[in-house]
Amino acid sequence: MSPTFTPIRLTIIDFLGVFLPGMVWTVLFFTLREMVSPQWNIKPTDPLKVAFFIATLPKELSGHEYGAPFYVGLALLSILIGYFNMALSTYPAEWISIRVSSFIRNIICLFNCPCKKKIQETIYEFPYHNYYKKEPQFLYSSIKKIVNAELQIQEESDNVKIEKLASYQPFEICKRILKIRQPVLWEEAQYREAQVRMLASLFLASLFNLILSTLAIKEEPSWMFTSLVITIIVGQTFRNRRFREVEDVYISTLLVRNSVPPSSNSNSDKIK
Repeated sequence: MSPTFTPIRLTIIDFLGVFLPGMVWTVLFFTLREMVSPQWNIKPTDPLKVAFFIATLPKELSGHEYGAPFYVGLALLSILIGYFNMALSTYPAEWISIRVSSFIRNIICLFNCPCKKKIQETIYEFPYHNYYKKEPQFLYSSIKKIVNAELQIQEESDNVKIEKLASYQPFEICKRILKIRQPVLWEEAQYREAQVRMLASLFLASLFNLILSTLAIKEEPSWMFTSLVITIIVGQTFRNRRFREVEDVYISTLLVRNSVPPSSNSNSDKIK
């Protein structure tokens, strides 16, 4: 079998997942610089004012001759910061969102639920093993059967637990099954993962923005309220997308369980 080359596909969501959070973080770093400068007490600012200042900075400096290099450098800086955040932001965003969501749910349960039963954090940990074991059991049991059949193992006799394997299993194995059998569905899974990574980076940026707004509550009180609303919206969207990512991969795996990999068809034709 001759090796095949698979080109790297860059979609608009991949580019925005790096550039957009990187631009937001760049503006926030400039805002932090303004807050620690001596001019802060004289002329308070916020991220929107800083973003407008950055956009008009070449005109403020020396006309238009430095405009293009400045914007190119700003874009490269945003891409660099965005790529760094994309690689490292998912786990911290997941960790923080779990605890914030659990705290809010426990407060609601404390006042509204007679039993006052606390909601366990493990239910909401990626890739949500405890949830799928309790709620849609038919889905998770079917997924485990497919994964065990692909790996040719039996959990009881081989003393192996799929969830105890490295990385996030059986979620990662399902993605590999999609890549082998239906690359189109695997690309959709990668697209959803890129969305989640972008939202994770934006969620951490919104938290950082909320911290800055708290420090400047006396100078800019409206900034804190806006930051709080944005943080809640982005955080909840991130949690929903993260959950949907796992569910879509499991459903796609059920759809392709009886399909034949594309390469197998071509090889069988050659043998004939």
